[in-house]
Formats: sequence, structure tokens, C-alpha cells
Amino acid sequence: MKAIKKIIDALSIFNDYSRKIAGIIALTALSSMSVLYFLQVIFRYFFHLPLAWLEETCVIGLVWMARVGPVGLVKPDKFLKIDLFKFKPKLASIINFFISLGVVFILTILTVQSVKMTFVSWPQKLAITGWSRGIMFLAIFVGSFGMLFGFLERMLNDAIEIITYKKAQA
Repeated sequence: MKAIKKIIDALSIFNDYSRKIAGIIALTALSSMSVLYFLQVIFRYFFHLPLAWLEETCVIGLVWMARVGPVGLVKPDKFLKIDLFKFKPKLASIINFFISLGVVFILTILTVQSVKMTFVSWPQKLAITGWSRGIMFLAIFVGSFGMLFGFLERMLNDAIEIITYKKAQA
């Protein structure tokens, strides 16, 4: 039990930092996209010189914002819940554990596949900017990796609730 709590503490520290970093990345991507699109409007309509590289840059920013931003939403104690069914606390913890286990499984597959896709697509270049196409798959890896550890922490917290609930009843 103490070993699990130490793992949860380490995951909690890692997740706190990853949530902060994900928020900074998402905010940077959103604000840079806003500024770049504003520049595009100015250059296109006032100078009659559209910026060709801007579309690719903003798509990359959108991918990073959409894939890394949700890392900040995965918290062990606060998660989107729909109270359609009312369960007893023990059954609710068991259901939450298995839901988290399924999400961890899917995120593990997504993380591994995104690493493969990053390496496969890294030599490919975007048409206008010449940047690597792997940058977009790298965003998927970073986002799924960060969410994976958030759900691991949540799953272990649910496991502790199940174990301590049994001991409290005995």
C-alpha cells in the first residue's frame, strides 16, 4: 500500500508539471495563431501579399493546441461525470477503475503508434515551409503521453479506494 502511495505521489508531481507545461503550449499555440491570422488579414487585404507559409504554421499550431491542451484537463479528483446512474461508493470506485484502465490501454496504444508515425513521417517535408511532417505526430505523442500518466494516477487512486473500502467494512 505504501509503495502505491509513493507511486501516486510521484505521478502527482509529474502530472502537475505536465499540466502546467501543456497549458503553456496550448496558450502559446492559440495566441500565436491569433496573431498570425491577424497578420494574414493585414497582408492580404492591405498589401495584397498573402503569406503562403501561414496556413501550414497555423495548422501545426492547431494540432499542438488540440492534442496537448487536454493534458491539463486530466485530474485525478476532478473528471467529467454524468450522474445518470447512482451507484454505491464501492461499485462506483470499481467502475471508475475499469474505465480508467480502458483509457490507459487506449492511450498506451496511441502513444506507441504516434512514436512510430513520428519516425516514419519525420523525413517527409511540408510543401511550403519545408518543416517536417512529423511535428504533427509528435504533438499526438506528447498529448497522449501526458494524459496517460494522468489516467494512471486516477486509476491508482481508484484502486486505493477499493482496497481501503474493503478494509473499512471488515
